[in-house]
Amino acid sequence: MKYLYGFIILVIIVILIQYINSGDKMNNYNKISFAKMYQMIEENIDYKIIDVRTKEEYNDGRIPKSISLPLAEISNITNIISYKDKTLFIYCRSGVRSREASIELINMGYTKVYDVGGIIEYSQKLEY
Repeated sequence: MKYLYGFIILVIIVILIQYINSGDKMNNYNKISFAKMYQMIEENIDYKIIDVRTKEEYNDGRIPKSISLPLAEISNITNIISYKDKTLFIYCRSGVRSREASIELINMGYTKVYDVGGIIEYSQKLEY
């Protein structure tokens, strides 16, 4: 019986460690506004704006100078951006996919990831 208690305590410790480590990743999550994004762009020349909507949505109107990398293909980012300290601004339509993509990028080791939310909140001119 004492071995069972020891095993249960060990399992609880492992689960707690995993929970704590996953929280560390979320501490790197940054949600910012489009205004803050443009302020940061003025201060930083090494950045990419990434649209994680579908290709069709991207072709219907996008933020100028953004690149298309649909959420379903986000793991392919290493083929495009291998430098993990590049500043990445992530957006989608409403903010749901940009949050998911941002968290995935952080988990992949990218260190300067900023979720700017949904293009529906974008007030400047779109590119077509």
